[in-house]
Amino acid sequence: MRLTAILTLFLCLSMGCGEGTPTPPTDQAPKSKLKKRGGLPDRTDAECRKESVCKRSGRCSADRRLCVAKSKKDCQASTQCAKRGACSPLNGFCEAVTNADCKGSSKCKMEGKCTAREKMCIATKAEDCQASFGCKKIGECSVGKERCVLAADADCRASEFCSEKGKCGFANEKCQANADADCKASTECRTQGLCTVRLHQCRAVTDEDCAQAEKCTKNGFCHARMGNCSNRRR
Repeated sequence: MRLTAILTLFLCLSMGCGEGTPTPPTDQAPKSKLKKRGGLPDRTDAECRKESVCKRSGRCSADRRLCVAKSKKDCQASTQCAKRGACSPLNGFCEAVTNADCKGSSKCKMEGKCTAREKMCIATKAEDCQASFGCKKIGECSVGKERCVLAADADCRASEFCSEKGKCGFANEKCQANADADCKASTECRTQGLCTVRLHQCRAVTDEDCAQAEKCTKNGFCHARMGNCSNRRR
């Protein structure tokens, strides 16, 4: 009997008799409170506004874990609005939706692309091309296929190719010098003595070309030599 009592007591101690239901280990990790999106929490508007995509692309609003464009104001404040007319929110992105979007952008001012079509700014009007920097600089003043192109004498005459270099005629898809009068009216005649046409370029052909040029009067380069004004005779 005494031996039996000892064995019973041993079993109770080892099996937890009289202590109720065993308690689970206390070091078990609690269940995550994060939403099931790859283990990461949703974004907030405040977080999106700190991201580069807000300033660059107007994507300043949170949508679950993404930063998206929802506000016209955010799109208009973005660099992509200024550059390419992406100034209106559409399906989470800033896009060129209206002509007004394009007209305020560099695409319009530089390239004459002032009309919105299929989320892009394109050129459709001669007046937009003619008002562009590209017209003034390189003669792209005519409307081509959705862009401004160099296509006529008038385009060359409106550009710096004519006023600066005397290249006022259009041929072979470029501006070239065709007349002495255009060369003599150019900036490079006045400054460099390049006043006479040779092979569709304005060149210094005679000493008279150089004589009135700043290169002669200021620097002493008064002799025509190999198409330029030089301080050496031929």
